[in-house]
Amino acid sequence: MCYSSLTIVAKGNGKATITVKTADGKKATVKVTVKQATKKVVLKVGKKVVTGKTYTLKEGKKATVKATVTDAKGKKVTSGNQKIKWTTSNKKVATISKSGKITAKKAGTVKITAKTADGKKVTFKVKVK
Repeated sequence: MCYSSLTIVAKGNGKATITVKTADGKKATVKVTVKQATKKVVLKVGKKVVTGKTYTLKEGKKATVKATVTDAKGKKVTSGNQKIKWTTSNKKVATISKSGKITAKKAGTVKITAKTADGKKVTFKVKVK
């Protein structure tokens, strides 16, 4: 029997090395890493959900936004895809650190974007008064 393709089904998070050997002794090896896919990201400042909303912050003040990343089954993602990259649409109005700390610089409105390692993006606005 000769097979020209192979289907691999992931059963959970982790790493695996798959080796295929032909009848004439040739081998091929591939390393596979399986990570939970992000389904949902919820952003909160304190207990207030801000995903898709506007959060008001006074000039000179700070706030920390936290991201909760879950998979299709509603379980927290722990495979690496939960890592967030934060960006702001205007650093002159408000900045955001790698850890999610927002610093209000001057009056205006900015869009804060949280992007997971697997590309899921969510946003909210910060209005600085």
